[in-house]
Amino acid sequence: MKINLDYIFKTIKGEKLTQPSQEQRIAVLEMQLKNHNIPLPQIPATEDMTLREVCLAALQAQFEDEKNLNATEKVARYSLATDIFKAKDNIEFTAEEITLLKKLIGKGFTVLIVGQAYELLDPKTEKQ
Repeated sequence: MKINLDYIFKTIKGEKLTQPSQEQRIAVLEMQLKNHNIPLPQIPATEDMTLREVCLAALQAQFEDEKNLNATEKVARYSLATDIFKAKDNIEFTAEEITLLKKLIGKGFTVLIVGQAYELLDPKTEKQ
Protein backbone atom coordinates (compact mmCIF):
# COMPACT_ATOMS: atom_id res chain seq x y z
CA MET A 1 0.00 0.00 0.00
CA LYS A 2 1.31 3.45 -0.92
CA ILE A 3 1.68 5.90 1.96
CA ASN A 4 1.71 9.68 1.48
CA LEU A 5 4.85 10.92 3.26
CA ASP A 6 3.89 14.56 2.71
CA TYR A 7 0.78 14.33 4.89
CA ILE A 8 0.77 17.35 7.23
CA PHE A 9 -0.27 16.55 10.79
CA LYS A 10 -3.16 18.54 12.21
CA THR A 11 -3.94 19.92 15.64
CA ILE A 12 -7.04 18.67 17.41
CA LYS A 13 -8.80 21.71 15.87
CA GLY A 14 -7.77 20.65 12.36
CA GLU A 15 -5.10 23.32 11.88
CA LYS A 16 -1.68 22.53 10.37
CA LEU A 17 0.86 21.35 12.93
CA THR A 18 4.22 23.07 12.53
CA GLN A 19 7.70 22.66 13.97
CA PRO A 20 10.92 24.71 14.03
CA SER A 21 13.06 24.42 10.90
CA GLN A 22 16.26 22.40 10.99
CA GLU A 23 18.27 25.62 10.69
CA GLN A 24 16.48 27.05 13.74
CA ARG A 25 17.11 23.88 15.76
CA ILE A 26 20.80 23.89 14.82
CA ALA A 27 21.15 27.55 15.81
CA VAL A 28 19.70 26.81 19.25
CA LEU A 29 22.00 23.82 19.71
CA GLU A 30 25.00 25.95 18.78
CA MET A 31 23.91 28.57 21.32
CA GLN A 32 23.63 25.85 23.96
CA LEU A 33 27.13 24.60 23.22
CA LYS A 34 28.68 28.07 23.38
CA ASN A 35 26.74 29.46 26.35
CA HIS A 36 25.88 26.86 28.92
CA ASN A 37 24.18 29.29 31.31
CA ILE A 38 21.62 30.92 29.05
CA PRO A 39 17.98 29.81 28.98
CA LEU A 40 16.76 28.28 25.76
CA PRO A 41 14.93 30.72 23.53
CA GLN A 42 11.47 29.96 22.22
CA ILE A 43 11.89 28.68 18.67
CA PRO A 44 9.12 29.71 16.29
CA ALA A 45 7.43 26.86 14.47
CA THR A 46 7.79 27.54 10.77
CA GLU A 47 7.81 24.19 8.98
CA ASP A 48 4.91 21.80 8.49
CA MET A 49 5.19 18.60 10.51
CA THR A 50 4.88 15.80 7.98
CA LEU A 51 4.68 12.03 8.19
CA ARG A 52 8.13 11.93 6.55
CA GLU A 53 9.65 13.99 9.40
CA VAL A 54 7.94 11.91 12.08
CA CYS A 55 9.09 8.62 10.52
CA LEU A 56 12.66 9.88 10.16
CA ALA A 57 12.78 11.10 13.76
CA ALA A 58 11.36 7.82 15.07
CA LEU A 59 13.81 5.70 13.08
CA GLN A 60 16.82 7.73 14.19
CA ALA A 61 15.90 7.68 17.89
CA GLN A 62 17.19 5.10 20.31
CA PHE A 63 14.76 4.67 23.17
CA GLU A 64 15.45 3.85 26.81
CA ASP A 65 14.34 0.24 26.40
CA GLU A 66 16.68 -0.22 23.40
CA LYS A 67 20.06 0.14 25.09
CA ASN A 68 21.15 -3.20 23.67
CA LEU A 69 19.89 -2.64 20.14
CA ASN A 70 22.14 -4.66 17.85
CA ALA A 71 23.96 -3.33 14.80
CA THR A 72 21.78 -5.29 12.37
CA GLU A 73 18.65 -3.57 13.66
CA LYS A 74 20.36 -0.17 13.56
CA VAL A 75 21.41 -0.71 9.95
CA ALA A 76 17.88 -1.81 9.01
CA ARG A 77 16.47 1.38 10.56
CA TYR A 78 19.08 3.47 8.77
CA SER A 79 18.22 1.82 5.46
CA LEU A 80 14.50 2.47 5.92
CA ALA A 81 15.21 6.07 6.95
CA THR A 82 17.28 6.69 3.81
CA ASP A 83 14.50 5.18 1.66
CA ILE A 84 11.97 7.50 3.30
CA PHE A 85 14.26 10.51 2.92
CA LYS A 86 14.83 9.82 -0.79
CA ALA A 87 11.19 9.07 -1.63
CA LYS A 88 9.46 11.77 -3.67
CA ASP A 89 6.00 11.72 -2.10
CA ASN A 90 4.46 8.26 -1.74
CA ILE A 91 6.25 5.11 -0.62
CA GLU A 92 5.37 1.43 -0.44
CA PHE A 93 6.07 -0.17 2.95
CA THR A 94 6.18 -3.85 3.82
CA ALA A 95 4.02 -5.10 6.69
CA GLU A 96 7.17 -5.42 8.83
CA GLU A 97 8.19 -1.82 8.11
CA ILE A 98 4.73 -0.54 9.05
CA THR A 99 4.88 -2.54 12.29
CA LEU A 100 8.31 -1.08 13.11
CA LEU A 101 7.25 2.49 12.32
CA LYS A 102 4.10 2.17 14.42
CA LYS A 103 6.11 0.79 17.34
CA LEU A 104 8.73 3.55 17.20
CA ILE A 105 6.29 6.41 16.59
CA GLY A 106 4.19 5.07 19.47
CA LYS A 107 7.22 5.29 21.77
CA GLY A 108 8.43 8.70 20.71
CA PHE A 109 5.46 10.95 20.02
CA THR A 110 2.36 12.36 21.63
CA VAL A 111 -1.18 11.05 21.31
CA LEU A 112 -2.03 13.55 18.55
CA ILE A 113 0.82 12.38 16.31
CA VAL A 114 0.48 8.68 17.14
CA GLY A 115 -3.23 8.64 16.37
CA GLN A 116 -2.86 10.26 12.97
CA ALA A 117 0.27 8.27 12.07
CA TYR A 118 -1.44 4.97 12.87
CA GLU A 119 -4.44 5.93 10.70
CA LEU A 120 -2.09 6.77 7.81
CA LEU A 121 0.25 3.79 8.14
CA ASP A 122 -2.42 1.21 8.85
CA PRO A 123 -5.90 2.42 7.86
CA LYS A 124 -7.37 -0.84 9.11
CA THR A 125 -6.22 -0.16 12.67
CA GLU A 126 -9.32 -0.30 14.78
CA LYS A 127 -9.99 2.59 17.12
CA GLN A 128 -10.24 1.31 20.65
